[in-house]
Amino acid sequence: MNAANIAPAPTSVWKEYQRQLASFQANPAFQNREQYKTLAEIVRGRVARYVKADPEEIAILRNTSEGIELVSRPGHSVTTGLIRRVGSV
Repeated sequence: MNAANIAPAPTSVWKEYQRQLASFQANPAFQNREQYKTLAEIVRGRVARYVKADPEEIAILRNTSEGIELVSRPGHSVTTGLIRRVGSV
């Protein structure tokens, strides 16, 4: 959930993370994981509204490296900031 280059999460985020983790640990069955698809769509919609975009324009990824891999295919260009960890490019 976190890495050395990220500040501590807000208390509300940390509490929700703990609640979700406890729920998952209580029933890690494959069938129980279907609920996360619904939660991801709820989050996608909220983020889209926040940035004034369509939900289809929002990608939920595990990390920056996955995002860079997704867009850095032949024929695509990637623009990054001047300050970038070498391992993420």
